[in-house]
Amino acid sequence: MGESSVAEEPLELFKRIGPREIGILSDYLKLWSCSIEELLEKLKDMTPDAGMLAEIFYWRDMARVHDAISAELKQ
Repeated sequence: MGESSVAEEPLELFKRIGPREIGILSDYLKLWSCSIEELLEKLKDMTPDAGMLAEIFYWRDMARVHDAISAELKQ
């Protein structure tokens, strides 16, 4: 899985890597999924404070969180 931006076929990738690597990837996926789920649950409960400036800060922070999630997805 070098530095090329072309995704490999999942079946071909599965054939090249062993069960140990699949297990490691599975563990990372579970951990990552739980982290994202926890973050989204916290975000769901957030509401901006009163005032225009608080609203701006709220949406700025939301954009940062979504950018971070997007960056993780790209990795």
